[in-house]
Amino acid sequence: MRDPVEPKNLESVASRLGELADATPDPAASSHLRTLQDALDAIARGDLASVLASAVEDVALDIYAPPEFPFVRTARGADAFRAALRHNFAAVEDQRPEVRDLFADGDRIVLLGRETGVIRHSGLTYDVEFVERFTFRDARLASV
Repeated sequence: MRDPVEPKNLESVASRLGELADATPDPAASSHLRTLQDALDAIARGDLASVLASAVEDVALDIYAPPEFPFVRTARGADAFRAALRHNFAAVEDQRPEVRDLFADGDRIVLLGRETGVIRHSGLTYDVEFVERFTFRDARLASV
């Protein structure tokens, strides 16, 4: 099932996650990196159902971002998570994320990076550094 998410070009991050998965000696972390890679590919094509298929039912989202970003900042559960993904990815355009570093330890992955783009409602360009922490439970995405 496709959600009304405009196509995104997340290929550079997805391919970087694949490279990191290949280089990670921890089998669990490598598997989780592949899950994130697949999720980004799915988001890029508007297939949020595939993202949710790799997440636990009570998946949690917490975002800490400047107030200029009109994001849904907290979501609990699959339906709220899907709605937040749909809303948040629609809130920005011309996204250019870049992974700069990664820490993987079992069921935890932390990505450090930078992203530029445009906040859709204001037309303001942004250039931010980010930290994204992902946790997994039973080989499925549990929190972002």
